[in-house]
Formats: sequence, C-alpha cells, structure tokens
Amino acid sequence: MKKILVSILVVATAMAAFVMLTNNNLFEKDNNNSTPIAYHPDVTEVVADSVENVETPSNDDGDIEEVETDVEEPPIVYDGEIIIEVVDENNELVIQTTIGFFDGDTDLIELLKTEYPVYCGNAQYEPDELCETNLLFGRTVLGIDDVITDWYNSFMAIYVNDTYSFVGVDAIEFVDGDVIRFVYTSLG
Repeated sequence: MKKILVSILVVATAMAAFVMLTNNNLFEKDNNNSTPIAYHPDVTEVVADSVENVETPSNDDGDIEEVETDVEEPPIVYDGEIIIEVVDENNELVIQTTIGFFDGDTDLIELLKTEYPVYCGNAQYEPDELCETNLLFGRTVLGIDDVITDWYNSFMAIYVNDTYSFVGVDAIEFVDGDVIRFVYTSLG
C-alpha cells in the first residue's frame, strides 16, 4: 500500500509542477507560435528525481511482484443477451450459458468463440477452429467445446427458440432473449 501511495505522490507532483508552470506562465513560445513548450529545469529535475526514487515491489529474487488493488472493473453493459445451449450425442444438455452482445453484432460464431472453442467445417468438412471457410451457404458448425460432429455420420442441428433453423449459422438473426440450441444429431 505504501508503494502505491508513493506512485500516486509522484503523479501528483508531476501534475502540480504542470499547474505551477501554467499558472506562472513559465512556458517558452516556439518561434512566436502560440503553442507553448513546457520547460523549467528546476521542475524537470524535481519530477525526474521523484520518478527515479520510486521503489518497485519485488520479491527476494528481485522479480517484480504484482500489486493488488481494490479497484474493480466496471461491469460491461450489453445491448442484449442470448442463451446458448449445446446438447451432446447422449441428448444431455452440456452447455447452457448467457452471452452478451452489442447492437451491430451479427456474427454468432464470433460470439460463441468468446466463451468456447468453436469448430467449423473446412473445405474437406473436417473440424477447423479458425472457422474461415465459407462452404456452399456459409460456415458450418461441426462442434462447440467438446461436442464435435463429423458431418458424415452426425451434424449440429440448430434451433432458435425451440424452432428448427432452416438457415445456416451465418444467416441466423438473433435478438435479445433468444435461446439458440446446438444439438448433436446422428444420421442413421
């Protein structure tokens, strides 16, 4: 905590020096230009000296230690949320998660990738984590996380709000509150 306060003190000293320069008009002008150049040797030396004397927290080996703070990241406020469900080959619900999205987010695969590995079919219909291959009507999801189909004997059926999707994953238009379910489906 002491070291954090020292760091804060250094920043405050630099800010005070800038305010002092500004208020006392200790700026030089650049070739009669109105853009000031801050320069005062006494203040520059004080700030430089303060920065040089700041101790960095370290352990016995001299490695820099991570300093914990009580500052929490503000929560992300999304424009909407969808629920993603994945059903495996045993007809068990293995994933049920909520994913937030912003207005303008239209790529369902990219949203899925924020939470899980996603596998799409490549040109040979083999699982590919990059999901860059657009097959006949767009990308084809072969798997999510540990639930992976092989396309020849099984595939991922997609349901939006309990209705079978007759369009591919790239054509699904989702809205806030939608439930999108990927179901491992055997052929045969």
